Amino acid sequence: MPTEIINYYDGFEGEPEIILTQKDGLTTKQIRLWDGYFNAIMNLIKVDPISGRWTHLAYYYHLHIGWYEEDSWQIPDLTSTLKQIHEIQIPETNDMDILVEIQYRIIHFLEDAISNNRTVCIHYE
Repeated sequence: MPTEIINYYDGFEGEPEIILTQKDGLTTKQIRLWDGYFNAIMNLIKVDPISGRWTHLAYYYHLHIGWYEEDSWQIPDLTSTLKQIHEIQIPETNDMDILVEIQYRIIHFLEDAISNNRTVCIHYE
């Protein structure tokens, strides 16, 4: 089974890694991220303005559940996760270019999974 990998972990070996994976019977696709990039993106997701609480992927991230507890945790609502990632406004910082690129890659990764009716799992190493 061929694996297509988008890698944002090289150079950070030995530090925590987040792996987003989607697969079907023929192909596996992954985005491999240094935990620091993933944390930077997750921390830019805003609290839901209606409920005043974290929702969807940000909920699991801020409560340290989901992929922190399970070896390969399936994102329960890809459409809401896509919306959250899409709404992130990345401020102008030294890491802005790489974070914008990663945000773009994650958005297209999730869109691909949704359009092909695939699940996406997160693995924390």
